Amino acid sequence: MLEKIKEILQNNASYDGEITADTTFEEIGLDSLDMMQIIMDIEDEFGISVADDAGLKTVGELMNYIEEIGRASCRER
Repeated sequence: MLEKIKEILQNNASYDGEITADTTFEEIGLDSLDMMQIIMDIEDEFGISVADDAGLKTVGELMNYIEEIGRASCRER
């Protein structure tokens, strides 16, 4: 999952540093418009909806959020 998220981030930002779970979106230099595009790409890639008030600050938080949404949708089935 981290590799797919890295790919999405690198497609939407000009960040040359290493992206890890601890990397913040601020470190990558993403503004609110960049984040909107990234969220749309994440939603498309993983088949989820990201809440507007999710408050995600790091790549790791995003990964945990995606995993939690996946677990929740499995429980609903």
